[in-house]
Amino acid sequence: MIQTQMIGDRIRTYSDAGMQVRQDQTGVLYYDAVDVPSMGYTYTETDIPIPKEEINVDYTDLEMASKFLLNDNLVELPEQEQPDYFNENEPEPNYFNEQEV
Repeated sequence: MIQTQMIGDRIRTYSDAGMQVRQDQTGVLYYDAVDVPSMGYTYTETDIPIPKEEINVDYTDLEMASKFLLNDNLVELPEQEQPDYFNENEPEPNYFNEQEV
């Protein structure tokens, strides 16, 4: 039977019987499909099984990628230190060819 699950702001459509699903609008087969709900895609369960090694999918990566792409709940990263281009013991260069007094 076709099932749906919200993942962030995306909707995942899959078969709870381990079958591939076919997008009704295009005829493309998917193990599971993840869409923006506003697209309005519909799916039909097929009688084509998903290969066993493909069934156990970790959706944590998908959710993390979605949050990253949508800038949602991102962790602030510390600013990197800027390189020190001048040695503190040396005077700054004279860029304007001014005469020193």
